[in-house]
Amino acid sequence: MATTSTRASAAQGLGSINLWGFSPAQPVTAWLNSEQPSEDTSDTNILLLGAAQRRRHPNQRLKIYVIESAMELYARQLLFLKILTKPLEDLGLQDRAEHFLEIYGNTFVRASTHALLKELAADLLQAVTDRDALTQQLPFVHLDKLKYREIDALESIFKLWRGAPAETESMQLSWDFRLRSYYQQRYDNRDNLADWDYSMRLRDTASIIRSAQFLRWRRSGLAFEHRDADYEASNYTLASGQIVRTKEGREGRRSYFGDIVTSPYISYGLVTDKEDFYKRRNDIHVKSASDISLFNVMDMCAEMATGQRVQGEVDLDSPAPLKTVALEPELHDDVAGVEVFFLPLAATDDIKSKARFADLFDLIYVGNSSAQFVDAGLKHCLKAEGQLVIENVRHMVLLSAEQRQLYVDKTCLAGDIQQTADAFIINNTFGALVLSKLAINYVPRNASACAPTVTVVATVQASASNINGLMVDWQLNASVPSCFTGELSSLLWLSDLTMNMTEVQETFMPFLPGVIMTAANFQNVSSFPYSKTQDYPGRGCFADLFSWRLRGTGTHTPRFSLWALPDADNWFRVHPVALSVMANALDDWYYHRALAVALTAGSFYRAPVLRSVVGPHTIGDLALAWRATSNITNLPTARQKYGATFDALKKMVLMKVDAQELSRPFDQYPAVMKGGDLTSFSALNSSREPVYESYGPNSGIVSEPNSQRVQARVYAMLELFKNEIGVDYMFEDQIGARPWLRDFNPLSNQMQPGYLSAWLKHTQNISSSLFPLMTEQGFDKLLASEASFCGSAVSQQWLLQLLDLTSSYLQLSDPHEIFGTQNWYTYPFTAMAWRDVVVNRQHNLAGQTFDNNLQSMSFNLAHGYFLSYQITHIMNDQTLCQLYRSAAVIQDRVIAKYAETLATSFEVLDYLPNGLAGLTRTNYSSSAVVYRVATNVTTYSVAGFALPVYGFLVEQPESGAQTMTTTQYLGRPLNVTADAPYHILHIEPISSKILRIYHLLGCATPLTLDWAIPEDGHLNASAYNKDGQVVGVPNVDVNSTAGTVTLQLAAPFTGERAIDPTMIDFYQLTVSPAP
Repeated sequence: MATTSTRASAAQGLGSINLWGFSPAQPVTAWLNSEQPSEDTSDTNILLLGAAQRRRHPNQRLKIYVIESAMELYARQLLFLKILTKPLEDLGLQDRAEHFLEIYGNTFVRASTHALLKELAADLLQAVTDRDALTQQLPFVHLDKLKYREIDALESIFKLWRGAPAETESMQLSWDFRLRSYYQQRYDNRDNLADWDYSMRLRDTASIIRSAQFLRWRRSGLAFEHRDADYEASNYTLASGQIVRTKEGREGRRSYFGDIVTSPYISYGLVTDKEDFYKRRNDIHVKSASDISLFNVMDMCAEMATGQRVQGEVDLDSPAPLKTVALEPELHDDVAGVEVFFLPLAATDDIKSKARFADLFDLIYVGNSSAQFVDAGLKHCLKAEGQLVIENVRHMVLLSAEQRQLYVDKTCLAGDIQQTADAFIINNTFGALVLSKLAINYVPRNASACAPTVTVVATVQASASNINGLMVDWQLNASVPSCFTGELSSLLWLSDLTMNMTEVQETFMPFLPGVIMTAANFQNVSSFPYSKTQDYPGRGCFADLFSWRLRGTGTHTPRFSLWALPDADNWFRVHPVALSVMANALDDWYYHRALAVALTAGSFYRAPVLRSVVGPHTIGDLALAWRATSNITNLPTARQKYGATFDALKKMVLMKVDAQELSRPFDQYPAVMKGGDLTSFSALNSSREPVYESYGPNSGIVSEPNSQRVQARVYAMLELFKNEIGVDYMFEDQIGARPWLRDFNPLSNQMQPGYLSAWLKHTQNISSSLFPLMTEQGFDKLLASEASFCGSAVSQQWLLQLLDLTSSYLQLSDPHEIFGTQNWYTYPFTAMAWRDVVVNRQHNLAGQTFDNNLQSMSFNLAHGYFLSYQITHIMNDQTLCQLYRSAAVIQDRVIAKYAETLATSFEVLDYLPNGLAGLTRTNYSSSAVVYRVATNVTTYSVAGFALPVYGFLVEQPESGAQTMTTTQYLGRPLNVTADAPYHILHIEPISSKILRIYHLLGCATPLTLDWAIPEDGHLNASAYNKDGQVVGVPNVDVNSTAGTVTLQLAAPFTGERAIDPTMIDFYQLTVSPAP
């Protein structure tokens, strides 16, 4: 359940009085029966309950009844009506709109607005005390239903406004007092907290609100500045009277008690039918919520004054909203068919019971601040065909997803309303709940009153631009009665989805970097490796995600995809889950998904929202949709995390060297401090004993990350590495690979889960204060703090244990042998989803996973990984030394060129007979990587290159560079031997007249290039060492007739020649004018 502090925080931020709406303003008639005959002249009665602002209406006789929670709100409504109905000759259209917005949402206004406020306050003071004056000023407004004391209150308010001095201090102090009361000890970090609220909670639903405007309003309360003028006069209309507690007791105080977290931009600044207001330049909105607000209010003023809407073209290059404003000249009395009745503050009880309100209203609109009044009593005053509409809380920044869901549940299921309506629909455009359907309540069959209950809400969403299909969001809430005994530890949610194995063509599972299991995987239960569940987060499992591709043809191949959305109130919250595709019988397969929970008596659990999509989409589409809904685009990029060193880093191969290979003795490294109570330093099992683990020959207790002493000690050691050893980056083993742990230490909150959450906070702390972090494996919640993920499902020893294989890890070179079934292949999902946010590397500290073999190197290229090497391989093996040189050049000359770009698509160019991918192509915006995955001996020919087993081809069309593992070049054979069965080449045009060739691996061979030398040109050929010095002149043969150049390549260097200054690093051909 939401904690008391969370609820208090939201309530304090929103304040005790709603001065503006929290959903976009729209016509009150939007929900009326559109099929009502146009000749019907009967009155349409509308009740607005706690609605801060509504908009235009068509030509229809309306009687609008208003109930607010404070007299200051009635006073503001009257003031706005005065502004809107003031003659155009007295107050121009743009001036009118600007004054309106300043009074509506600014803590400070211009001197001219302050003068207008005092003038109108004087008029309204006369109107509320003299009925004839009210009829003259606002003939459509009725105040006669208000109580005498409420009229007296209005009189006092208008007197206060009329005499308000033009000063700044009172509102400035009021706003700062609200900020200090809300932030308390976090006051000095208020800008950072506001930026977090905007980035993580508001931008996705209201990106038209600029961050600078939002932060300025959060800081000072100043929302609308459309003129280059001083905004220094306090806006007294925002002040209200409250009884507050002080050290001396309770006392009355007039101050600002409204919203300081959401902003007044929501009502008028989000929605407009002028599409040009949403245009972007460099992916940034040209116009802002402030501009849309000004246009919308101008439009409303124009329609009320003339009956015509504002005409004109949006001016994208000027602060003005429109280039020209055109209106019909004749005046139009748009309020002739409208009457507004202000009801007493306590009328919410009367409308549910008094005879005069029975069956009166065609529409009741309830603002979210008054939703507590929704119950069966409203049926008394609502017509049989009437509609009840309740404002939702979509844009209220501080409310958690749990609180939003509780709002929906309590509002939609209140009283007897559920007996007359069978469901509800969420209108995402205008942010309102229309009560026409119900959520589903699940109660176990034959259960006692103490059994847990579950509520499920399914919401159909508009199809996103990056994925096609029927999109549904599924929300589950589980409640455990206080009389329940025991603990509920597992919750099956959208689980046991049965598949017809004759229809399922493939299953995608979220194991780094992405794994596709083919249909053949499900033909034999005994051969299927995933009958055991796998934990997320866990070894290689990076997200709560899966997808089935069903039988179909062409672009109409259907797919069912399902993934968890991050919690709206806490992006970092982890919901552990066990995932698998399981065999129930020889012909029965199902997707299993079990949430790990710890629910006891009185508990409430809100599961993560699950999004399902059924339709013709690809895994690439799924990757983009998952990236968007997971807010990956809002996270710091890898370049931002690594800072100034990134340009050098992206060109370098990561080298691993064990500590015993360094010159510094072990005893000089920081040691773990001894002493203390073991239970205070370790995670505890259900018996409250320290958790003890063994990894090969290494054993020990699992440390407790929630212990302040543990965190302090870890920080001190890492700080020592940075300050005394000069470490630039830090690799932390296990954090990204360890399965989530149920920690029973009292320091840990088991429901978070606290153990994992503490390590997430650790990574955030270290990465922001010491240095960029790298972790083993990795999962989605670490994308915000880690700079590099190191590992993949292909290279994990845990798979051997899962499959009970007895083969030595050192003997396995084929990833298919690791999975053991020959029925799966990898997919570069992570390259499509987050390659710009973290640097991916395959290695997992085990030397066998580094780029000391062609298979690892090709795999890394195909999946968007950087290259890595272990230094002992270079020191002990000549061939591996040559492979290191290949890795170094490819990282520098190839991968670095597209190190920050996402993969755009993936395709299988050739399938093997068993359905596996034999040849794949991964496309980037400026590069493409072809990878030969097949293990048979057939040679694949691609674009004139013959790729050996695990061979690759990288093409960079913009530069013309090509990198390949091949036995032929452009169809022309290259020399091969038993010891050198293929070549690794990198050929890169430096300019139109300079061509550079790296011969990285292979034997001596001629290389024939298609390069026509002009008749007046002269070809120079040189061999260079790694320092760029000429060390030789290779043999070159120019065939002018064929337009080719044949270059004699020497065998690349061996380990013995690694420091030979005459070693050839690259060849360069240069065309210059003939002498």
